[in-house]
Amino acid sequence: MARVPARGFIASPLYDAAFFILAPLLALVLVELLAAWPWASNVRFAGGVMESRAIFFVLVWSHAHAVAVFFRSHGNHDIFVQHRFAFVGVPILLFVGLMGSDWVMVCALVLAPFWAVYHIGMQNFGLCRIYDVRWGNPPEMGRTLDYWLHQFINIAPFLAGWSLLPHLQSFRVFDRVGWEAPSRWLEAHQSIEGALSEVLLVAGPLYLAFYLYSYWRLTQQGYRLCPQKIALLGTTAVVSIGAWGFLSAWKAVFVMNFFHGLQYFALVWWTERRNLGHVTGLERMRFGTPVLLVAFAAITLLVGVVFQTYGRNYTMLRWAAAVGLIISLMHYWYDGFVWSVRRREV
Repeated sequence: MARVPARGFIASPLYDAAFFILAPLLALVLVELLAAWPWASNVRFAGGVMESRAIFFVLVWSHAHAVAVFFRSHGNHDIFVQHRFAFVGVPILLFVGLMGSDWVMVCALVLAPFWAVYHIGMQNFGLCRIYDVRWGNPPEMGRTLDYWLHQFINIAPFLAGWSLLPHLQSFRVFDRVGWEAPSRWLEAHQSIEGALSEVLLVAGPLYLAFYLYSYWRLTQQGYRLCPQKIALLGTTAVVSIGAWGFLSAWKAVFVMNFFHGLQYFALVWWTERRNLGHVTGLERMRFGTPVLLVAFAAITLLVGVVFQTYGRNYTMLRWAAAVGLIISLMHYWYDGFVWSVRRREV
């Protein structure tokens, strides 16, 4: 019989509650506070971009959390040696493509925001799998069921809600390379938007019923119900469906990206703090851990500020846009294999 890890938390009850389980609810409260605060009104940033401070902040936050993966992928020797080409060769090849081809650049610009939405759901899927394993369940048990539940929790409300159309506007960037068909697809989307919402409203509850029945059967085979996973699924489902389905586009983007980034910062810090302390030598200092935490936050946020300020328009500063896209795309990709629950790496 598998040994049940003590309490089944990733870090501790308080840490997990604040940074993983309740993070979606915190983001929902925060966005409403910002919406009522005059500070969040529109201002003009570098490059003449007019947007709210709240959106600029969450874009910086989102890009900063993407930087954090490199503390895991490149800063952890055990992980780095397993995927050398992915961590070194692929970013170099992608940079060459982004710098040398408008088609590669435009495709990356369109791909990034949609991959980001999928990535948000997959991070929560990964956290649920971690909780399951730490509660003593086999890593493969219920994995496929959880995967599809997260698509209904995250992707389905996004497809059926108000936030899809603003994301689809990114297809207009193909006009810059002479391909106008994607712009016409936007009109086609408007004609099927209502039908798509109705299909998902029916499919979602049906899958939930199947999911609950399937897990009931798994409990007959020895599966242990994990309270941390159930709580995380609850908060994520309520906030994701509420944000993508009912909030305005900017609020939905803020909520989903803020809690996603908070969870990720907390995960990277908790798992890599000892390794980073050893690599930098700060573990030998009296106040090494606080110094390391400040450095970790400062580096990631500074990179986020730089690329949101100067890397938004590839026609103005192409190298900055290229590096910014590489950071985002590599983050989405790397996360699929640097946090392996099945290999017991986390």
